[in-house]
Amino acid sequence: MSIFSYVNNLFKEKPEYSGLLLDDASDLENLPRHELFAGAPSLSLESRDWTAHCPPFRSQGSSYWCTAFAGTAIGHMFEHAQNGVSPIFSAVELFYRTGGGSWGNYLLNVAKGMQESLVLESDVPTPRPTSWSAGDQSLYHNASFAKPEYLEKGKKFRLAGVANVRPDLSSMRAALQISPLYIAVGIGRGYFDRVAPRQTSYSVYHAVPVVKIESDGRIKIFDSLTQTQTFDGFHHLAPNYEVTLALSFIDIPENWFNLQNAQMNRHGALHQYGLRRVLVLEQMRADELARELKKHPTLTGFVGRDWTICVNALAYGGYSVQDLFNHYTQIRRSGRGIFNLERPRNAQ
Repeated sequence: MSIFSYVNNLFKEKPEYSGLLLDDASDLENLPRHELFAGAPSLSLESRDWTAHCPPFRSQGSSYWCTAFAGTAIGHMFEHAQNGVSPIFSAVELFYRTGGGSWGNYLLNVAKGMQESLVLESDVPTPRPTSWSAGDQSLYHNASFAKPEYLEKGKKFRLAGVANVRPDLSSMRAALQISPLYIAVGIGRGYFDRVAPRQTSYSVYHAVPVVKIESDGRIKIFDSLTQTQTFDGFHHLAPNYEVTLALSFIDIPENWFNLQNAQMNRHGALHQYGLRRVLVLEQMRADELARELKKHPTLTGFVGRDWTICVNALAYGGYSVQDLFNHYTQIRRSGRGIFNLERPRNAQ
């Protein structure tokens, strides 16, 4: 199957295969939460830009190795940003070592594999498949085997701890200050438009790195799907495009689970006040808060420290932005706030 047939298959109502299998929500909930260990979100409308640290574009061909192509690209970005070097890592090795198969792979499987080792492309070359069958699968799987010394050599490139990022624009901007984002999105018609519009339904799920949030909210990604022969991998998703899940790679303390539980138990707002999560609502409230907070720079540190609490208070607790600003202004002046944010506004 040619790459053009592959892209066409993405837009069928029921594609035969999917490059990304969606992780179980409970597995993601058990991850460290990025915002609890990486500080307050940036209030800049434009995030850090990882574009210059991306590797040369590589097409995944007719394969369903999007998770591994995205993962190896992120590995390159870290090495280039931190050490000024440009290693190319083996996508085929990473895909099969982390349990990939004919239906694709899970984002979290590959992310955990990136924490163990990133094998060089020169040690295990990645083919560009032009067909995708059971026989092809067997050949690719056999060719993906890495000698122990290759895995050992790849340990120096392994990434830090993996954390769960809230998929709203403000939180993703903040996370990009530290790490490119490893995200899952649904794709369908219009995906390769100049700016891919939000869809109400998708043909298939896809893994891709986010390298920048533009000042107007467009999400810049570095893709492994081929659009044209001159495609360099970069295109944009609309600001309201649904990001199903997002991961970052940051240093996590060994006792992170106890630290996180202590903080979550301390603030009822971190549990959405017992209500069902609505990510679109959280994104709207987070963007609203970031926009209004720029007008009150003296409160940035206070609100930023409790960012998740504030977003949930707006989204689920019945609080207004002015309520929060009054609360944190009082904390700044006297050390004591007006509200108990563990409880909804109407229960004060």
